Amino acid sequence: MSNHYTTAGSTSAFQHDELSEREKMLSGQPYLAMCDVELVKERLQARQILQRYNNYPWPSPDEEDPDYFGPDERRALLADLFGIQLDDIKNKPIEIEPPFYCDYGTNITFKGPFYSNFNCHVLDCASVTFGSRVIVGPGVHIYAGTHATDVTERKQGLERAYPVTIGDDVWIGGGAVVLGPCTIGNGTTIAAGAVVRGNVPANVVMGGVPAKILKRLEPKPEAAKQSNSHSPRPKPSRHSTTTAKPQSMVERGQSPTSTHASDESVDPATECFIVNIPARLRPVELKAALRKCGEIRRLTLDRARHLGFVAFADVAGAEAAVDAGRAPDGFLVPVEEGRDVLIGIEHRRTDEEQRSFNPDLLTNPRCWIRSTTLDPDELSELKQTIEREFGSLKVWTVVRRDTAGMTEERTEVELEFDHVGGARAAIRASREAGDGDGRGIELENGRRVRIESRKMVGWVNMRGRGGFQRGGFTRGGFVRGGFNRGSYNNRGGYNNRGGGSFRQSRGRGYSGAE
Repeated sequence: MSNHYTTAGSTSAFQHDELSEREKMLSGQPYLAMCDVELVKERLQARQILQRYNNYPWPSPDEEDPDYFGPDERRALLADLFGIQLDDIKNKPIEIEPPFYCDYGTNITFKGPFYSNFNCHVLDCASVTFGSRVIVGPGVHIYAGTHATDVTERKQGLERAYPVTIGDDVWIGGGAVVLGPCTIGNGTTIAAGAVVRGNVPANVVMGGVPAKILKRLEPKPEAAKQSNSHSPRPKPSRHSTTTAKPQSMVERGQSPTSTHASDESVDPATECFIVNIPARLRPVELKAALRKCGEIRRLTLDRARHLGFVAFADVAGAEAAVDAGRAPDGFLVPVEEGRDVLIGIEHRRTDEEQRSFNPDLLTNPRCWIRSTTLDPDELSELKQTIEREFGSLKVWTVVRRDTAGMTEERTEVELEFDHVGGARAAIRASREAGDGDGRGIELENGRRVRIESRKMVGWVNMRGRGGFQRGGFTRGGFVRGGFNRGSYNNRGGYNNRGGGSFRQSRGRGYSGAE
């Protein structure tokens, strides 16, 4: 792309490819589920796996020690469905009584031990995340997918999907319905037959239609210790209801080979923080790229916020991953033939450092220089200085604005580097210049200019396609900070494919910026 330098009163917008239907689906925007070949193929693949799993022969009761959820061939079907390793299914463990139904499978994430009774339905059109030691009763339905109540949108065949996150030690009673967007806090019990949506606090009992808090629970320290122990687990109850204590299903250990978070202590020096994980990137693809740096002990993903953590088996693996992330082109993950996805990866910081901004996590080569009073000669000098010190530019766009009440014309600059490493170096130097006062880079005449990041979460550089792909959030949240500006379709919504209506008041929708 040739360099652009203009002094006109308007700026040419950056050109972006349109979102794929899958990206729209995972970012809460209206999408066409039945007209997109990629989505249709993914659903058909899931249905073939589910058909085999749901009809797999049970072990014989005549065996001396029957493997209830075995053999491994049967578990491997779940591993293929969820896009994880067979060891994850066995060691967490993930135990699902057939029949089980879902749309895609790859949008479902398990942090730890999980048990589901018969006839569980999960419409995972958006991310559905289960915490550790989650118990799901028979006939539970979890709907991330929905339609708008706006008839015009439905006539166009459009659907929507909003994420569901279920915390640790949650028990969902038989026949309950969970509607996205929904977040259920740790230790909460959902009563049988309840219809739940929105933010549910931790350690409560929710029941009714619509569900409301029936009781507040006091977590017991000794119970928490038991849930973290690695004692042999008892046989699970096959009749989960909300009238019996679910302790028999939570006393499960986790293997260090688990894909997601476990209770085992990990050396912080082996952990890395991952950001800007695009919606189209599957866990199996990310794990394959990370394994090139070293053996992985644990990978935890928060698909709703497009971030995660990875724990390597040793410090060398973490160092190799960070070095790759700090390279000029950043940490690239192959997703298709000839295409790479750029993610940010850095050492996991301590609590004291957590709030500080780290330029090495940037995955966007776009920067900007906020309103200044530089003249054309100073701007030309600035451009030459930036390219000499930090690398070549693809885009350099100058916008001059006449601001009311000011005697001097103001100037803003948008710039895009050829490599993300250039943007990182420029921002870091700008922050560290002037004895770390953050006043920016000094020109020959003594004036300072500060280069800042375009902090737009979810913009992902797709190598091999040209330009940028919108991989998730827009302007800090799903559609300007919330679903349809802070409300749930502005009218409420009802669940996809036969779900029940559940109205949401204005201004209380899920915000992707949280």
